Amino acid sequence: MVEPVRVLVLAAALAGVGCSSSASSAPPVASCMNPSPEQVACNGCVASSCASAVSAVEASCSAYLACYEACKCSDGACLSGCAQATSGACATALGESGVCVQGTCKSACTVTGPPDAG
Repeated sequence: MVEPVRVLVLAAALAGVGCSSSASSAPPVASCMNPSPEQVACNGCVASSCASAVSAVEASCSAYLACYEACKCSDGACLSGCAQATSGACATALGESGVCVQGTCKSACTVTGPPDAG
């Protein structure tokens, strides 16, 4: 089971939040609606530095990405609901992508989730 805060970090970073990145070499990536400037900056890093990881997510997570694109970026409940519906292959792709994001784009993709309820 993935922790909710981590899910939001992965959702924001791995699905490439804010596809309005101006980098011409960056591959197109999924986006939730109304990304913040910080999410757009994260997207630029993810698109350019984690392209193969993004491709793996796109290949394994079509239902998750469709759900994600229908959520407002600020709607944590919607994003969490999408993440809870992931398949094994998609969950694996998201986890592997998280390694790239946390290693390569950590400073650009610092995303804060809701306070820990536990």
